[in-house]
Amino acid sequence: MDLETAKTAGLVLLAVLLVGGVLLAMVIRKIVGKILVLVLAVAAAGSVYSQRSGLSDQVCQAEGHFFGVSVSIPADMRAGCTRITS
Repeated sequence: MDLETAKTAGLVLLAVLLVGGVLLAMVIRKIVGKILVLVLAVAAAGSVYSQRSGLSDQVCQAEGHFFGVSVSIPADMRAGCTRITS
């Protein structure tokens, strides 16, 4: 291999690596984006489930809270509650 062929091969290899790197970066960005959206969706679902179960625990009270918003609990839902008085 002479000097000119080596220079040309080096430029071709550089171009292939550059294009491959850009394509790989785009694929990784898409994968990371999908993983990030999945993590955020799972976190949001966990938060809603936690608030929902907390609201279920407050059924014997006249009022509960769901993400800081007051929720009035109907009297017929509180009918089965027993109150402990001391």
